[in-house]
Amino acid sequence: MSEDPGDPLLSFLANQPIAVVGASANPEKFGFKVLAMLIESGRRAIPVNPGEERILGIPCSPDLGTLPERW
Repeated sequence: MSEDPGDPLLSFLANQPIAVVGASANPEKFGFKVLAMLIESGRRAIPVNPGEERILGIPCSPDLGTLPERW
């Protein structure tokens, strides 16, 4: 399946950082896989997990309210 460069949803997602709520440091968990896939595809993503300091080398935010204004 190829991405349509004219798709407005894809255009929006390509330009916006994505918060991965429930990101996990455990490679077996879905939250780790989602974060890894986003990073590997060149997207900007920040893990949100109050129990971790870093996941995949990226600093975690403990909750959505503490995300930086611009990241």
